[in-house]
Amino acid sequence: MSRWWWVLAVGAVACGGDKTVPPPPGDDDDDDVVGDDDDDTTPEHTAVPVVVPNYSEPGIYGVARTDGLYEDADCTAETALFVPDGLPVDKVAVILHNSLFNQDSFTDFAVHLASWGVPVLTMNLCHSGPGAVNDSVLDAAEAVLMADATGATSHFYIGHVTGGIRAVLAAEQDSNAVGVLGMDLIDDPDGTAINKAPDLTVPMLGLGGLEIACNLDGAGRDVYAAAGTSTLLTVKSADTCDFEWPASPGCLLLCARPQEGVGEGAVQRTIHGMVAAAALWQLGIDPLGEQYWVAGGQVYDDFVADGALLP
Repeated sequence: MSRWWWVLAVGAVACGGDKTVPPPPGDDDDDDVVGDDDDDTTPEHTAVPVVVPNYSEPGIYGVARTDGLYEDADCTAETALFVPDGLPVDKVAVILHNSLFNQDSFTDFAVHLASWGVPVLTMNLCHSGPGAVNDSVLDAAEAVLMADATGATSHFYIGHVTGGIRAVLAAEQDSNAVGVLGMDLIDDPDGTAINKAPDLTVPMLGLGGLEIACNLDGAGRDVYAAAGTSTLLTVKSADTCDFEWPASPGCLLLCARPQEGVGEGAVQRTIHGMVAAAALWQLGIDPLGEQYWVAGGQVYDDFVADGALLP
């Protein structure tokens, strides 16, 4: 099976009966239809092939960006809201950057997610960055307020490296949170994230990469173990910078590692697809995103079989 196309079968009733999605061109092999039962051809039991989208490629929506400014007593932060054309901002993915850099490291990622129908909020965290007082608690509280200010009532938090700490804290305190995703997450020396992870009432997903100095040799993995419901997957050959899009020059200077045996483009496409699938799934926009994250899902199993993901 091609790594970039996936087909699964669902009952016609579950798909609305008269609404089908055809398989990829030229895919007419009946053996590819999972759950096809030749002994039962009644309409409600007829297997209907459904294409699982390739979320690593651009989606179908145009994207509008609106820049803004968030202000409170402790913070004045530049923000950017990326909205799919014609869709309301009733759900939002909130991307929190690594404390060494800023929201510019996720502009292309935000456009990518929005092209699949996910409104995205990015911001320059006030208590992160060179010369700033590093305070993950204040950053998380302000991220929740900024997410609320979009008007969305479902928030999915995505955090990169130290932004992952803030994502955990924000999801733990936000009654509108539906999930959290860590990307090469690390924790504070005093264990801020690992202490809050058991209090999460939403699923925690994670993507990790090579265990290098920039992610404290993978020490953030313990945060997932502390969470009640969590899934952590390793992207083969990924370094910290592969989780940014575009990668910041500072990250490339400090954290990039040569890829051995796997092209960097392939690594990044895997990450882009997995993050988009997580946001779509957890926000309830497209349940097929689960196929990327759960064992038995066609994309998950394909990635694992190819060695692109390590459970």
